[in-house]
Amino acid sequence: MLLIELARQVNLNPIQVAHTNGGEHASPCPICGGDDRFRIWPSAQQKNCTGRYWCRKCEISGDTIQFAMDFLHMKYPEAYEHVTGTAPKLHENYAQRSVQPIRRQQPPTLHSPPSAWQMKSTAFAQWGYEQLLQRPDIIAHLEHRGIPRPYIEKNKIGLCPRDIYQSREDWGLPEELNSDGIPKKMWLPQGIIVPYYDNNQVVRLTIRRIDWQPGDKYGKYIKIPGGINGYSIIGNTNNQIMAIVETELDGYALDDTVGDILFVVAIGGCMANPDNLSHHLITHTQHVLIMHDRDEAGLKMLNKLKTAYPHAQACPVPFGKDIGEAREQGLNLRDWFLRELLQRSPWQENDRELITYFYDYMRRIRKEYPNSPLMEIYEKMEREIAMGPQQPIAQLDLLRARLQDLRIRTTPVIEIQEAS
Repeated sequence: MLLIELARQVNLNPIQVAHTNGGEHASPCPICGGDDRFRIWPSAQQKNCTGRYWCRKCEISGDTIQFAMDFLHMKYPEAYEHVTGTAPKLHENYAQRSVQPIRRQQPPTLHSPPSAWQMKSTAFAQWGYEQLLQRPDIIAHLEHRGIPRPYIEKNKIGLCPRDIYQSREDWGLPEELNSDGIPKKMWLPQGIIVPYYDNNQVVRLTIRRIDWQPGDKYGKYIKIPGGINGYSIIGNTNNQIMAIVETELDGYALDDTVGDILFVVAIGGCMANPDNLSHHLITHTQHVLIMHDRDEAGLKMLNKLKTAYPHAQACPVPFGKDIGEAREQGLNLRDWFLRELLQRSPWQENDRELITYFYDYMRRIRKEYPNSPLMEIYEKMEREIAMGPQQPIAQLDLLRARLQDLRIRTTPVIEIQEAS
């Protein structure tokens, strides 16, 4: 049953569904998601080991040794010994197997929704935005989770104050019948409306249900049928750091706080698959941080993304379930993120001391003098530090000189304030 144990190490938690070949187990696929499309036969005898797996959707397959290579990122000799307990024979040629890539589905290409859908969704989003402006309690809730009113206004976050059912045809979608032969309605649940715009037209609509409870038949986030699939890209993609989050609302909080340093990809569900654009961005961005939720679903999201993009790194918030909850519990998101980057960057120890002092100073300045005319200069220094030491020597020397000068000028002031 070693293959089952390895599957549990990557949070698959397979469940037995049949007795064929000594027992068949099912779980979501670590590559393409789903519910039970990934099949494991832990007792099936193979050439070099026991156990095999196969996905009915994307068709990745292999034995237990291949599983250790694909999902635990082991080289072939290490995987062979880990699975069998013995080293591979030296005379056998394993080079070809050790470099076999995982077969994956091609990411789908994004296609614009019907024009009627875009017009209807854009009007609905505008109406929802006007509804939200009449609800200071909801605005206060969003601000508490890190989305201030100017950002709400900029992105026209809205509110659907009640459940609404409309004709699918009114949205430019074909008629669908339920099991009783009655046309299905378009359900617009009560909740926070998160529109995704392209050229001033809404191309995706997500609603975060206000009355959602654990165990509900329907999820907390409802994507309105007809919009484009894929991930939401938030912020300036010219920035050199990407943060992947589960929801757009967490992405907005991050973008508002550190959008000058990174851009955000919100996947809209822990097991959602990437589209061709987001796949390209993730693949070609050197620094990718997965800010997964601190729960079981978040770990599944982390494992799936790490399997597909090995260069990505886990970077959850230090407390709270997610970014919004951490903000509610008092996390200074910018200060935490900059220090997190510092820990991951190859700065020299002397540089780290200067940067840590600068961050301590900035935390105090933001609290006591948020409108300081020097803030623009200091934030530019933060951006330069976030780029790491791989910068032109002249630029790096200038940054070090500024940090040293700041420390010399401000240390006596800070010491006097602390003493008082």
